Amino acid sequence: MLKVEHVSIQYHERKVVNDISFEVPKGEFFGIVGPNGSGKSTLMNAINGSLKLAQGSITLHGKNISSYPSKELAKRMAVLPQMSELSFHYDVREIVSLGRYPYQKGWLQQLTKKDEEVIEQALIDTNIQSFQHKLLHTLSGGERQRVLLARALAQQPEVLLLDEPTNHLDLSHQMSLLNALKNLTEETGLTVIAVLHDLNLASLYCDRLLLMDDGREVDLADTNLVMNEVQLKKVYNASIQRYEHPSIAKPLITLEPFEKEGGNKLINSLYISEKEGYFEIESEHMWKFYSNFSNSGWSQSFGLNEANAKGEQLGVFSIEGTIVKSIQLKASIGTTEILVVGSLEQSKQQNSKLHLFVFIEGVLSERAFSQALILVTEAKTSAFLSVGNQKSLVQGNPESLVIAASQTGETMNDFYQKKMVHLELAEAITQTMNSLFAKEEFLEC
Repeated sequence: MLKVEHVSIQYHERKVVNDISFEVPKGEFFGIVGPNGSGKSTLMNAINGSLKLAQGSITLHGKNISSYPSKELAKRMAVLPQMSELSFHYDVREIVSLGRYPYQKGWLQQLTKKDEEVIEQALIDTNIQSFQHKLLHTLSGGERQRVLLARALAQQPEVLLLDEPTNHLDLSHQMSLLNALKNLTEETGLTVIAVLHDLNLASLYCDRLLLMDDGREVDLADTNLVMNEVQLKKVYNASIQRYEHPSIAKPLITLEPFEKEGGNKLINSLYISEKEGYFEIESEHMWKFYSNFSNSGWSQSFGLNEANAKGEQLGVFSIEGTIVKSIQLKASIGTTEILVVGSLEQSKQQNSKLHLFVFIEGVLSERAFSQALILVTEAKTSAFLSVGNQKSLVQGNPESLVIAASQTGETMNDFYQKKMVHLELAEAITQTMNSLFAKEEFLEC
């Protein structure tokens, strides 16, 4: 449908867009991403016909866009402007009706029945019928952007161009706008070409992406392929990590904060206390954790303590019961710190319950969390077998397990590839369990 061939754009002696080519078929949501100054918006202005090309061509249905009369091009292509371009003092329906201008003829330009039907459908598609008689300046940012989208849809375009349409919108309004656009591409065959600043929004909504840097194409492919961690780090000159969305097959991009080398280890800041019938681990840092504790008397507030808003300590693990014995074992592998804390609780029924806490100072992906869970379970089973008589330990009482990661320091996307960390953690768990089960009088309880 729309074809860009070897397009270059020049300001004075400098090429700001250099030899860009791509083709967008009907019904595709096509995204253009890249750092500031990469030429994204300049390319978009060339596509809508407002900039002269230094070389190359842009065609719509095989016809150069520069050869279309302005009204004819407006019937085929619409532009959704950024919020900063708003200067209307009309009500919502009047603004949407401006989208019918390309279809009006003669001196006395009146809206026809067909125009009214199209305007009504645009109001419905963008869910703004309820405030169609309100003045634009009285609306929120998200509502105003939906009004401009309705005006663009009233043009009945084949191609809709968007230059950072989610600027100045909060999260819910960003999602609402892009959901509406995605539905239109699927239901009506509308073609959307969007310059997007947010890589995660681009990942969620775009079918394909053009990644630009310094006016040139870096990559042009399906979204999953363009969102390459190594490639994005180079283009954006930032510490970027790629993860997978937990519910759909889309990548998620996160930024890693600057960390001062040689800073205090977070594991060293954990405070562990044991009193009669009470065991507690406290931290001022938010830890990401997995827990299978259920109906165990454990206070599940670690990393979620509301007291943090008042400047108090952030998280607490606490277990109520008769703590028979507890032990701590710490290991260091390079920049990775590991702390294993084990405790044995004597219940009222005289059956013993094992509580095992594993703290890892590092960044664990969802995959690494799952692998760590498997590793800890295997190490725990091995330790049980080595001391024997484990049946009397947990009969009627399942073991409880917490795996917590600081999400700072070294990244571990694949736990098994970190062989030394893998081995050291297994050894630390085994030693902890062996020490806990060392007393024969306890094993016989």
